[in-house]
Amino acid sequence: MKKRTPEQLRRHREYMSEYRKTHHEYRERVNRRRCERQKLNREKTSKRWTEWRRDNAERQNKYNRDQLRKKRLQIIDLLGGQCECCGESEYEFLAIDHRNGDGNKHRKELTGRNRSMNGTRFCNIVLKELKFGTDRYRILCHNCNSAIGFYGSCPHKQATFDVLGVAC
Repeated sequence: MKKRTPEQLRRHREYMSEYRKTHHEYRERVNRRRCERQKLNREKTSKRWTEWRRDNAERQNKYNRDQLRKKRLQIIDLLGGQCECCGESEYEFLAIDHRNGDGNKHRKELTGRNRSMNGTRFCNIVLKELKFGTDRYRILCHNCNSAIGFYGSCPHKQATFDVLGVAC
């Protein structure tokens, strides 16, 4: 089969776009065939996927954990790689924090009432926002993040203020 040039592809797409607008039976016919195939294969496909998930659960869980770890590392690197307050840089001790303390509100805006926010989904959203240059997030260690959440400020800031006479 001969390959089409980019110009030929563009003209074909335009033609098909116009064709679909004027020939509604085309879309109906395509949708009807797709629905029929899905109905015929739904039980078989469902059974096959259920078996695959059961047989490969450990492998899939490992893959998901690895993907989440990669995304978290990427976010941490993009945000400086260390706690903004105390300078901790050990990956396992770092947390992604909402700079304005609006994490709960932000999560509800993103998920609505009926959807949950898992780690992978959160990391995907953060990465997308970071690509557009947001300054909504920062990296804090879990100690600093918890102190800010419970007490409103981090003990490191108070200690630095007491010793040097200035806040960090």
